[in-house]
Amino acid sequence: MAIEIVNSEPVGPGRWRLAWNGGTPPYAIYRDGAKIGATRETAWVFALAPGERPVIEVLEDSAEAPPARPGRFLLTWHRVSGAERYRIEEKVSGTWTFRREVRDEGLEYLTYRTRWLEDDTTHEFRVMAIDAAGNQGTALALSGLMIRYPDPPPVSYSYDDQAGEVTVSAA
Repeated sequence: MAIEIVNSEPVGPGRWRLAWNGGTPPYAIYRDGAKIGATRETAWVFALAPGERPVIEVLEDSAEAPPARPGRFLLTWHRVSGAERYRIEEKVSGTWTFRREVRDEGLEYLTYRTRWLEDDTTHEFRVMAIDAAGNQGTALALSGLMIRYPDPPPVSYSYDDQAGEVTVSAA
């Protein structure tokens, strides 16, 4: 039997309760493609920051993780001896575009979280170590195919205190 979301409601400041029917426990809860928990209950309470629109999924725990992932890559690379900083560039319409410089703080691994990336597209990045004299090392090429959830539709919400009703409209 398929899992059907039957209710989503605020239960406190920044907290929402999601309820469902169907399926066979235990259930796995996913937020933006990442598993955030498991339960035998048919409800889950999660935090929600103002303006945040996460994709929440409930699957039977024996099911595989959803194939889509959040819309950003986390680039990770090994520290280069003698590097003072790292220049990160992204190929956009065939041209390398500067994104950020990351300072070397002596950690073994360094990371950079990309911008929100277009779906169903291969994205290319390069990371170049730069020493104190400004000399650039050989670029480390990184690429990946982004497969993510579609963007949520733009909507607006209104609440009628008299009727106790929430109205969701296309923005």
